[in-house]
Amino acid sequence: MKKLFIPLVLFSFTFTALKAQKELLFKMQYLPKHGYALLMKMDMNMEMNISGDSTIMNSLKKSGQKMPMIMQMQSNSKMDVQTSAATSVNEVPMVMNIAQLSAKMTMNGQESNLPIPNSGIQKMYGKFTKDGKMSLDSISGIKLTDSVKEATMKMIKNMQGNIVFPDKAMKVGDTFVQDIPMDIPIAGMSAKMLSKTTYKLIAVESSKAYFDVKMELTMDMTGKAMTMDMTGGGDGKMIFDTAIGYPTTVQNNMKVIYSFAMPQAKNMKMNGKMNMLMDMQTTVAAN
Repeated sequence: MKKLFIPLVLFSFTFTALKAQKELLFKMQYLPKHGYALLMKMDMNMEMNISGDSTIMNSLKKSGQKMPMIMQMQSNSKMDVQTSAATSVNEVPMVMNIAQLSAKMTMNGQESNLPIPNSGIQKMYGKFTKDGKMSLDSISGIKLTDSVKEATMKMIKNMQGNIVFPDKAMKVGDTFVQDIPMDIPIAGMSAKMLSKTTYKLIAVESSKAYFDVKMELTMDMTGKAMTMDMTGGGDGKMIFDTAIGYPTTVQNNMKVIYSFAMPQAKNMKMNGKMNMLMDMQTTVAAN
């Protein structure tokens, strides 16, 4: 009986260990006494075409304006986070710096470097709570009103990829969906955007988890005698480091088509398409 019991115990242990290896619970976190250096690159290509009133179109043609208008834009920005020792209530204080490094735009072949203001570097102070949420305490040189705090948090979440993992463990082949409705404040206008992102865990190797990403985007905007419709989608990749609880690579390729009635004149419309590549790389190290 003992000879039979031992193999059964070993089999049970092996099965439990294999199951544990296949299922992982993902949670974003910032570790105490660590530095997080994120570099974000954006490459955008837009094609814009105007049609409608013949008088206006002839005027544009005489001025030398060609259709469609082609615009390319590239920008580089960075976010640096330094955390200190955890407090007695398990909160992690942090100092965050966000800076625009470079920005370049080309319109119909004419290239120009966009100015980077001296005040482009923003230093923020705050903490990460024990449940993983970020709280801002102050921003250097800026009065931290509710509206400023909300806008800053949106910018930070965009740079981080704004990922919220499910509460249950995942195995290879599992997916989770994240819907992000947004009201975009534009003077005199109402803009509502919905972003739907599906993450699929495709592989786990050592401490790295690899995800495929699929995105859908819709936006409706009205106001000032103007309406705009936008739809799009794309794909991407994410690499999550399970040892530190943070995505070290996030890459997205988004394609969008749009159309809107121009308020400057009746029967004038603009339609076009956009292709945007985003690449975010994060290096994490103890400080």
